[in-house]
Amino acid sequence: MRLRGFTLVETLFALVLTALVMLTVQMGVTSLKTVDNQHTELNWYETVAELESKRLNLSLLGVKSHALTLMDGRQHNVRSLNIDSHRVLRLESGYEPLMTDVRQITFKQIKKSQLVQVTINLMNGERYQTQLCFQKSLSQTSDKKDS
Repeated sequence: MRLRGFTLVETLFALVLTALVMLTVQMGVTSLKTVDNQHTELNWYETVAELESKRLNLSLLGVKSHALTLMDGRQHNVRSLNIDSHRVLRLESGYEPLMTDVRQITFKQIKKSQLVQVTINLMNGERYQTQLCFQKSLSQTSDKKDS
């Protein structure tokens, strides 16, 4: 007599196959999250590289807790770095921001030197921190020569 339906072996095979498919999907989603975090980390390194750029030749003019004022050594343009709609904008004009999804950015000048501690908190809870050393501005060096 022939039965219409699944046997125990066929049912177990289908169950194992379903479990493998679900495991593969779960691993794929986990790897996508890792790639997204690497993108955020890459944006942080690009931001630091922009601030340390030799071609911009940036000098420090002023530090507030939420904004950093710099002078471009080539064209003597005053530039400000702060948050605009959860984005850190480029120092030179451009449409693509340095970082997006920024919740808070803080700057702290260390002991009246050219050293500035930069801390960025992102919307996803990640936090990046570094210290940057800027050149002295022309006005600061001329003030010291006069005294």
